[in-house]
This record gives sequence, structure tokens and C-alpha cells, in this order.
Amino acid sequence: GTQSEALAVQADGKIVVAGQNVSSNSTSIALVSRLNPDGTPDSTFGDGHPVSLTPAGVRTMIDRILILPDARLMLVGNSLPFSGPDQLEMLRLNSDGTLDASFGPPGGIASPPGWSIGNLTSSSIGLQSDGKIVVAGGGNLYRFNSDGTPDVSFGNNGAVSSNDLGSSYDAVAVQDDGRIDVAGSVVPMFRFRSNGTPDADFGLGGEGMIPQGVIATNQGVELAVGFGGTLYVATTVSQSIDQVAHGVSETVLLRY
Repeated sequence: GTQSEALAVQADGKIVVAGQNVSSNSTSIALVSRLNPDGTPDSTFGDGHPVSLTPAGVRTMIDRILILPDARLMLVGNSLPFSGPDQLEMLRLNSDGTLDASFGPPGGIASPPGWSIGNLTSSSIGLQSDGKIVVAGGGNLYRFNSDGTPDVSFGNNGAVSSNDLGSSYDAVAVQDDGRIDVAGSVVPMFRFRSNGTPDADFGLGGEGMIPQGVIATNQGVELAVGFGGTLYVATTVSQSIDQVAHGVSETVLLRY
């Protein structure tokens, strides 16, 4: 059956939806569609039909959609080859749903080279004012140039890896001043300077403090930047050793 994974609304009111079609043998095909504001298929996108984003021999899942100022679409998710580890993947589509051949190799698709993802369960994407793209996925934070090539001026050849055992980066937001905020598990909030180094002015060496009474955070679900740069993190937490031992958690909203 078909299930939805990500949604975004364009400035003109059109709705972009990404999901996957899972067959009875557990293979999946990633699909993206665009609807008019009244819910009818947009005939100018994929000729009014869902666009398949899955190359042969790969299962692709889309986690987030980012609508660019020029109406092109950035999608980020993970590909699961039938042999080999999970791989974080970005795709850029033209406004008509075709792959943008000017982005990444091969045309339209970019992945961070040389970085093993492991068990990638979610990913997130943010856009800087200079057009560079910030992607969080697994235990790594990546930055790409606008053409899909790694930005080697960021972190270690384009990537920052979490130093916290078991921590992951699940959601990302870019501040107006270029600082990068990331929500994750174990430590719920991180902030980095524009070059990928921890922002020592935030929390304890760039890490947001865990609220009193919380033993562990399990997953940074969503991150939003409010008025004046206030950060909101929706996550699940365990509030006692007993809850941790039994895998019990509850959803909370944290503000920084």
C-alpha cells in the first residue's frame, strides 16, 4: 500500500506530498506528487501523476521536503540498497517534477561521500541564506554547496559527527545569523557556528541542558524557531530509571 512520509505547501498554495508504495514483498518505491490548492492533481508536475524517485536496486524513503525560493524542490531521506548500508540521500527536482541535472552526481541526486550512516531512521534539511544546504541524519550533520557538492569548509570535509555516545541528529534549523540548531536524542539540543564548531555560548559547550527530572531523551522529533530565536523541541523523554529500563517514554515540548 501507499503511505505518506512528508508534506510541504508552496507559496502559491500548491501541496507537495512524498511517500512510498510498499509491495507485498516489502520492497518500496518513493513517490512525490503535487496537488492544486483544491486537492486535484497538478498537471504541470509529473503530468499529473506521482513521480517515482527510486533508482533500480535501491529502496528510497523521503523524510523531508524543502521548497526553494525558485520553486524547485529539495528532498532528503535515505536509500536502502538491497546489499550494503543505509545511505543518506538528497534529491533536487525542477518545478515540473523532473530531476535537476545540475545538482550532484549523478544529476539530481547527492550523497555525502565516504560517510557510513548505519541505522538511519530520520533526516532533516535546512537552507542557509547563501544557498548552502544543511542536512541532519543519523549521528552526522552535513553541509552541501548549492550544486550538491560537500562544503569542505564545514566541520571535517563537510560533516560534523556527534561526539555523544548513542546520540543522533534528527532535526535541523538555520538561524538568521547563520548558526545551526540541531535536535537529537540523548542530548536534546545542539548549536553550531557556521563553520561547524560547537557554539560555546549556547548551553554547556554548545549542548542544550536536559531539563530537571528528565533522565534521557529518546528522539528529537521536531524543531522550530520562534520569535526572537526561541527554540522549541518536541521529543520523547524518560523521567525515571524505571522508565528507561522498561522502554517507557512520554512526549514533551522543550523550549530553549
